Amino acid sequence: MVFVGYSSRNLGFSKMVRQAFERAGTKVLPVNPSGNVAGEPVFTSVEAVSGKANFAVVLTKKERNLAIAEELAKAGITRVAFGNSMCADGAVLEKCAELGLEAVVACPMMALGGGLHRFHGFLAGVR
Repeated sequence: MVFVGYSSRNLGFSKMVRQAFERAGTKVLPVNPSGNVAGEPVFTSVEAVSGKANFAVVLTKKERNLAIAEELAKAGITRVAFGNSMCADGAVLEKCAELGLEAVVACPMMALGGGLHRFHGFLAGVR
């Protein structure tokens, strides 16, 4: 799984999402243009992980995500989850459909997390 937006600015949440996927048995390939997040090496672009995954989680501002959708499609990604409505709007989802990407807006922690995240997911109908 490609994690676009693995960030030192939101390091606690980024690590929580990464660990939730890893506990579920998913290899996480974090992407951040800096190439380093809190001393941890990360891929600098989606292109750098081309062919290594078919699913992506995107936690970046929606202004960037039209271009990111194109990068994901070019890299062979077929499914993408945008973390919330601040990450994707109708235009982003339409672009994904045009590119052949199966896209959703869904917080990964509602499905994979515990505690309040999972309870919120239950209330929202996430299974």
